[in-house]
Amino acid sequence: MKTKTEDPRQVETRLSGEDSGGVVAERSAPIKSAAAAPPDIAEDVVIGRGGMGAVLRTYDRNIRRYVAKKVTDGALAAEPTARARFLVEAQITGQLEHPHIVPVYDLNIDDEGAPKHFTMKLVEGETLASFVQPERVATRGEGELWEILNVFLKVCDAVAYAHSRGVVHRDLKPENVMVGSYGQVYVMDWGIARPGCAPSAESTRDAARPVSVDGDGRLELHGAIIGTPLYMAPEQAWGHLDEIDARTDVFALGAVLYHVLTGRSPYGDLRGPELLDAARMARIPHPSEVSTGPLSPALCDIAMKAMRSAREDRHQTVLALKRDVERALRGGLWLGTQTFPAGTVILREGDTSDGAYLITKGRCVAYRTENGEVRKLSEMGEGDVFGEVALLSSLPRIASVVAVDDVTTIVVTKETLEREIPAESWVLPFLRALVERIRKLDATIRQEGATR
Repeated sequence: MKTKTEDPRQVETRLSGEDSGGVVAERSAPIKSAAAAPPDIAEDVVIGRGGMGAVLRTYDRNIRRYVAKKVTDGALAAEPTARARFLVEAQITGQLEHPHIVPVYDLNIDDEGAPKHFTMKLVEGETLASFVQPERVATRGEGELWEILNVFLKVCDAVAYAHSRGVVHRDLKPENVMVGSYGQVYVMDWGIARPGCAPSAESTRDAARPVSVDGDGRLELHGAIIGTPLYMAPEQAWGHLDEIDARTDVFALGAVLYHVLTGRSPYGDLRGPELLDAARMARIPHPSEVSTGPLSPALCDIAMKAMRSAREDRHQTVLALKRDVERALRGGLWLGTQTFPAGTVILREGDTSDGAYLITKGRCVAYRTENGEVRKLSEMGEGDVFGEVALLSSLPRIASVVAVDDVTTIVVTKETLEREIPAESWVLPFLRALVERIRKLDATIRQEGATR
């Protein structure tokens, strides 16, 4: 059967159906030549700069879309180490195929094998840094905090995936997280990422094959200090390259969380030698010392744990850090903890304080005075709640509670309850009705006891 030779510009690929057992292909119109760039941008435009070069907004005339093109600066382009690092960045980023890591489209190599530029998805939006400016943190509502924390969780997912491939980012900070116009989240700038690190025990369960780069990707000498000191772990600030691992990124993520909570980095306005010295010692004030707004005690504790000086004292994986944040989101951001030594009277009958308590460790006993005699009501342990009536009424305490041994509790106040359950919520009428019934039942029991 003869086949008619077609103009190479004609394409016969669109399948329209089947006829007499054969496939019928429709002929498309000739492909047009590459389109000119739209009139609003005829030239590449610089949209960002880093230590090694610039990122340009450029137009792909074939696909007809805007892309980001990363290029090295002229002087660095001739420097072998800079060229090698640029190549490694493109290779690492291109192999980390994850929804929250910006995809690489193409790497351009010149005739001598040197990288010229690489292109990647152009992300339209803002960096996380714009959401955590001090003035914005001071005026944000709880809803915006929840949105930012969900961005943070997506960043954790991306970094955990990189760790499963043996890659440590080493420069995690709000400026390197892009939040797209439609909720997309991308971890950017893998320019100083360190490949070849051993994945954590947890991340190896579902680990993909290690990232492959030209050479071993380790382009610094021992003692080199590379990264952003405002978010840097002590081992990084000392230049101890052999100690760089997943927990180094855990520290940086804790520093990002600290910034989300307080509107400033852990080291504030320190610069130069003072900053580096503080980073080496992990001298970080508690968020309550630097923030004037309301803080979530649970999130403060999580951030401070992630930023502990010794690597073994931090969360050992990014996934462990993420789980703690998720637990705080589920359990109430604004709930603090309090510890009472054995023998402490935590609540006193007749008082009008408004706190309620959830026991997380230890035992308590509740009692009250009836007809001049002390009557034991119950013994409580982990998971039990007491003092709840006071949250929704101004009634005095109906019993005393004493710690039998050292007791740790989560504290719930009226203020924290209002944060978790808005005043207009349908839940509150049910809770108030329950409290009123408890009050009436208690009054009945007391009256019956007094008449015996």
